[in-house]
Amino acid sequence: MMNRIPSVFFAFAITACSTQQAPDSEAAVERDNSLQFPTFEPFLASRMKSVSGLGGPTPPLKQLVAGLKQELERMRGEAGTQSKQQPSAPEGAELMTDCEWLTDDPEQSIAMVMLPMLFTYLEPLWEHDDWSALELELAQVAAEMIVLSGIDLRLTFKKGEAASNRAELERAVRWFQELALQPRGMAAMIMTFDDGPFCGKLIDREPISAADAKAVTRLGDEIELRLLLDQSLREPYVLQAFRRGEHLWSRVVSGKGSVKEVEFIKEPTHLGAYGWKVHLLVDWSQGREYGHLYIGPEGEFLFYYLSW
Repeated sequence: MMNRIPSVFFAFAITACSTQQAPDSEAAVERDNSLQFPTFEPFLASRMKSVSGLGGPTPPLKQLVAGLKQELERMRGEAGTQSKQQPSAPEGAELMTDCEWLTDDPEQSIAMVMLPMLFTYLEPLWEHDDWSALELELAQVAAEMIVLSGIDLRLTFKKGEAASNRAELERAVRWFQELALQPRGMAAMIMTFDDGPFCGKLIDREPISAADAKAVTRLGDEIELRLLLDQSLREPYVLQAFRRGEHLWSRVVSGKGSVKEVEFIKEPTHLGAYGWKVHLLVDWSQGREYGHLYIGPEGEFLFYYLSW
């Protein structure tokens, strides 16, 4: 099992503090009206959302900032702690994967799984530009949290500079959206106890008809997944994806060389702009357990996790 749950929930530092509650400058601020604040469907869809703090009520601002500052001090003591995203195969078993982002032995800091929760706290700041002293402090805390997450993004929020602060917040939103829409970023931000992420193995396989498939599930009106059984393969279950009837890809469902059976269970969960979460039941080395397959909005394969 890969430990995805950090011992503390946030890493923050305060770069400037103010005890007054007066709002920030009310000067006219230029906004990018085409930019929308991100949504968080993949992270809310996690079975561990209650642990991550997503989906629950947000504490009062003063209590929130005080709590984050306290967690900061604890997190600083764990600086440099990393958790690898790549699952390790048991001795003698080949890990079947062709996902470049997975096989390059990536490392993500434990703060990555907290980023969706952090951005939910920043959402009220998106709605207006006359930030109070506490709201400014929250933005400053968030800025250093991103630094502590191990990503090279430096944000600066200053008292009395509403236009600059808005520009920095928009830059943070663009960065989050770009990161969360990438398989590696999305996988790193999903809080789970499951093994993974896995990518299986892309193979060259003639598309099969829905009638010949072992099982079929639809993702909205355009995308269809078909499951086929090929006993010539060590791990015999293959997923095929179709969009508007066009074959997109075929991929072996692999879990450390031990997948014996795969089923679709219940309807897929729509994740908005992120795509879909497909619910599986998988018989593999850890028993008969749930699997969670993530598919992009155009039918792209992203990754999957397997329970143990």
